[in-house]
This record gives sequence, C-alpha cells and structure tokens, in this order.
Amino acid sequence: MTERETVRCVYCNSSKVIRHGKTASGNSRYRCKVCGRTWVRNKSDSLRPNLADIAEAYLSGRTYRDLVRVYKSSPLRINQRIRDFLDGCPLWEDYLDAVACNCQPRVVYLAGLCFACSCASSNSNKMFLALVLDGLSSLAIGFEIGDEETPELWMRLIKRLKKRGIQPGAF
Repeated sequence: MTERETVRCVYCNSSKVIRHGKTASGNSRYRCKVCGRTWVRNKSDSLRPNLADIAEAYLSGRTYRDLVRVYKSSPLRINQRIRDFLDGCPLWEDYLDAVACNCQPRVVYLAGLCFACSCASSNSNKMFLALVLDGLSSLAIGFEIGDEETPELWMRLIKRLKKRGIQPGAF
C-alpha cells in the first residue's frame, strides 16, 4: 500500500481510517473512526497446529511456556485447547477394556508409584498409582489411583481385573 492510497473501512466503507498498530506477524492493523471497528489488511494465513500434536507435546513433557513459543498462543489458551482435546478422547479404561480381551497374561507385575500432583481430592498433593503390567509385553492392563497405598486400593484393582476376565491366580 502506498502512502497516497486511501484505505476504506471493510465494515462501513468510510474513508476515515487510521493505522492502529501491527499484529505479531507484522501486518498493519487499522481502525475506523466512524464505526470504531478494527481489522487487518492483507492478513497472512498461518497454519493452525493440529490439536493432537499440541497435546502429544504436552504429554511428552513440554511445558505450556515451551508450547507458547512453538504455537504462538497464550498459555491459558493452550491449556484450554489441550483440556478440550483430551476431554474428547476415549477414556483410558475403555482402551484397557478393548485391549484386555486380546491379552491373556501368564505373568503379571504389580507396580506402585507415589507421585506429586495438584488435585482437589488430595490435601497433601500426593497420589498413589497401582499398576498391573503384562510380564511379556509390558502392556499396562489395569490401574487404580488413590490418595495413598492401601490394601483396599489393591483389592479394587484385582476386582477390576476379574471383571475383564483376567484371573487373579496369575498374581
């Protein structure tokens, strides 16, 4: 655009338009003095990242701040997009139910892990994860999460495995 070329409002077609800064990508922003609306002229199209890629990067250990630099968005928006994406994914239990029917483990390992987290149900910000792993494929075939390690937690896990047809005699 040359200096002498007049810019007209894209909404009301007024010629009373002023420059109103630039976008992060360097495009000029304009504001109409008549209707007060703003717009970007010659907006460059940027490719929107795939939500699955963002969620995978986050679940792989990247922080929101790392993702801000890559995907050029705010941490709050990235957080919300990841949550929305993960809410639409199938439940982990449904996945285990689908896989467990194909898996008849001969040897299983019980593993437990205490981890730090921030959640409403835990005052200490610590939780305990009880896992059952197939000894041959290392596939997680069951899990249970609780505030702390208790015999009741392990019994709930064994009961869940029985519902899937995995006999606790393998333990």
